[in-house]
Amino acid sequence: MLVLSCFSLSASASTVVPVPPGLSPGDEYRLVFVTSGSTDAISSNIADYNTFVQSFADTAGLGPGWTAIASTSTVDARDNTQTSSGGAYGNGIPIYRLDGALVVTDYIDLWDGFLLNPADGVVTPINIDEQGSLVNDAEGAEGNVWTGTKSGYLTGDGGAGFDNEELGTATPVDGYTGATSPYWIEKSQQSPQSSLKRIYAMSSVLTVAPIPIPAAGWLFVTAIAGTIVVKRKNR
Repeated sequence: MLVLSCFSLSASASTVVPVPPGLSPGDEYRLVFVTSGSTDAISSNIADYNTFVQSFADTAGLGPGWTAIASTSTVDARDNTQTSSGGAYGNGIPIYRLDGALVVTDYIDLWDGFLLNPADGVVTPINIDEQGSLVNDAEGAEGNVWTGTKSGYLTGDGGAGFDNEELGTATPVDGYTGATSPYWIEKSQQSPQSSLKRIYAMSSVLTVAPIPIPAAGWLFVTAIAGTIVVKRKNR
């Protein structure tokens, strides 16, 4: 289950945004999970998959802004999740699972084929669902999560050798949640689009909020200040 010590509450009492350990106020990060439920890959509209993963985030009270790590014929996974390197975020920002485990340090690491933290060599699969529970599906010849994505974010429109593999085609590419090799995103292309599989989800960019001073603390400080003023007036 989720480690509550890694959490901070957002402004909404019904929304709980996990904050990984070791981050400071102002730090930016993103979160990932794999859905506890499954869907087919018949639709070629990326919005359908975004709506699907958002529904699981809503159920878990994780707030808005979740998108599918998935590709269709018109939108690749990198663009759908806004994980291109360069621009305002440079190489990108860290991405964590909901239990606080670091998956990758930046966007380059996300799309280099392996889910590996180069700083310490730790590998972390995306096998935690929206409730913080471990997804322990057995590995078979086929994957258990629809991605429609080649390793390196390319869709079926990526050029020669990358045809008819995105979501919405007859046999889209799938991935495996227990993998940290390129199999995490590109395991096989054997399942018909009607098969039911999970979907990876990624949050929008999140920022660690300032640590608020508890109301009791404010009352204590105010009381001390009042005492000082009174003492000064009585001198």
